[in-house]
Amino acid sequence: MIVLHAGVLEGQFFLWGETPVEQKPPLDKKSRRKDDSGSASSFSKPLPYNAGTEKLSAALKEAGLSFKESKKFTETMIAWLPTVDKQPVPSSPLIAETPEGDAKNILAPWIVTALRFSTKQVVEFLCACVGKQTLSPGVIVGKDIAFWTTALRFAGALVAKQEFLPGMTEDNGIYLARWKAVFSGLNAERLSKLGQTMPAVSRALAREEKKRDVPLSTPPSPSSISVLSGFIDETVDHLVRSSISPVRAGLKPAPLPDSQRKKKPCAYNSLHDQWLHKLRSPDGAMEGVSAELAQFAAQVEEWQRPISISAAAPFRLCFRLEEPKDDGNGDKPCLGDGLSTKEPISPWYVRYLLQAAHDPSLLITAENVWSSKDQAALKSVFSSIGRFNAREHL
Repeated sequence: MIVLHAGVLEGQFFLWGETPVEQKPPLDKKSRRKDDSGSASSFSKPLPYNAGTEKLSAALKEAGLSFKESKKFTETMIAWLPTVDKQPVPSSPLIAETPEGDAKNILAPWIVTALRFSTKQVVEFLCACVGKQTLSPGVIVGKDIAFWTTALRFAGALVAKQEFLPGMTEDNGIYLARWKAVFSGLNAERLSKLGQTMPAVSRALAREEKKRDVPLSTPPSPSSISVLSGFIDETVDHLVRSSISPVRAGLKPAPLPDSQRKKKPCAYNSLHDQWLHKLRSPDGAMEGVSAELAQFAAQVEEWQRPISISAAAPFRLCFRLEEPKDDGNGDKPCLGDGLSTKEPISPWYVRYLLQAAHDPSLLITAENVWSSKDQAALKSVFSSIGRFNAREHL
């Protein structure tokens, strides 16, 4: 019996699990302390239900998924889990009974063994978990993994609708050509709603204390939206590359004749050419002088600016077609019987408005946006959802 869990940390996907223990682990009063506030100290000890590398690999194998056991892809991590009376609360009664006692339920750090997945493995694993509660007899899919399958389907829908753009990212001085999702309109609303349903355990992982400069005394607190959007961006990048790169898709290209083989890679005519090539290749790392790459990344960002502003704005531009007003008798004027053109014609109006993304019922006319008298009211309306220049948006 094993319950699988997954979390995302710093853009990487980690799989860990819980298994039952035959004997209840003894309490070690010296291994964990509490301060006056009742929170756990930074000292952590192994999770008694930790599945370990062998059981995780065996569970994946039973489910028909291949994962090569290697220390390179295995990490010892900290999972901040609900804890009662110094005992971790299991995610399922199949693992263990919930600890009894009147002690307060707190978050405490526990050491777990996790497998680090590549994006290709993430897609393969989550596709196998879609709509399932068990992968095989005794291998249970945790609720957090069910959440990640929903996020995967969201990323797939964005790719199918071509809701993505090419871009550039910088990571520790390395510039990467990347495909990034565009969250606008209904997609932005879906992202927000999905982020609100993210289980806390999905972002409860942290690096082991010995790999940190200072002890971790409080749980990690990344926002659910930042974790989710990062996961979707990584997945979208992989899916797009898989559709245009035979190597990334797992298809081997036909071998070229010796006369057509290039002994040395050709130089790119410009950074733009290299960028386009890297967007279609498995490796998106850009080569060149850091200053030139930074300048090119700024150019790409400026090129994306119109869409970025539209996607990030807390409102969208819309219009409303307004009928002619009543003539006072309850009847609306019209063009007449079609034979005479001397009857007065009441105009129809097309009125442009800004519609709040978080509340579609909130509408502000374009006239009010341009009116200096209404600027204070506009700031009060949108102050809670960010600072945006409504006039620039129009």
